[in-house]
Amino acid sequence: MDERKKTTVAYEIIANKFAPKRSDKTSDMYTNSHSICFGKCNCDCIFCDFKKRPCSAYQVYSLESFSKIIDELLLKGKNFKFTGGEPTLNLELEKHLEIVKSKGGYIYLDSNGSNPKYLERLIKKDLINVLGISLKGITIEEATQVSQVKKSELIWENVWKTLDISSKYSDNIRTIVTLVFIIENRENRLATFAKLLEKYPNVYMKVNNLQRDDHPEHLNIHSINPDSLYKEIESFVKENPIWENRVIYVPSSDGVSNYNSIMFF
Repeated sequence: MDERKKTTVAYEIIANKFAPKRSDKTSDMYTNSHSICFGKCNCDCIFCDFKKRPCSAYQVYSLESFSKIIDELLLKGKNFKFTGGEPTLNLELEKHLEIVKSKGGYIYLDSNGSNPKYLERLIKKDLINVLGISLKGITIEEATQVSQVKKSELIWENVWKTLDISSKYSDNIRTIVTLVFIIENRENRLATFAKLLEKYPNVYMKVNNLQRDDHPEHLNIHSINPDSLYKEIESFVKENPIWENRVIYVPSSDGVSNYNSIMFF
């Protein structure tokens, strides 16, 4: 059964919540994106606090009420980030994207890549400007451990199917693949990450330093010194010029909402 059929539509909507993760500096580049956060997810990533958010943060929207709030948000900026959770589990996502697009909105869609066929439908309909894909690890074993999903197809095979699809439409959308870096598995991580993506010449690689250090001790995961990771990325790009202008670095949680704290290589 399609997991999207099991869900109800609930969002937490916040004006100007997310900093756009785009390296070009267009006229609206410094305007934050409105956060449209879906309240369901099919992963339970060890470093994510999504499932700790209170249910009261989410509100069910009709198409009419959703359209009205989009009109209000457009007065503050045209960038919209559909995130979660996993937004492709939302039965009404396509309709909501169509509403935003019809009003002149610019759409970032964050996904774990688990629903490639559905994402292809959205891409073909020109409903996504930037597709963000979260890679849960540099091996299938790590991705399974991090996501706490036993069905590897969802968090590994489907991710690569999604990237195969998005690469076919690279003239229409930008694809950014994110990997979280933690101190324990740092060695050769950047090179391995790049190696996985080398067949996708138009994909952007986003390095997220672990953004919180208040995780349970048994997980034994910690962030990396931001300056040290910066130097590592800088050196990598110099040695691998094919990645010049294609690496995005978010050194801390400040990069969620502050564009100026995001670094581009």
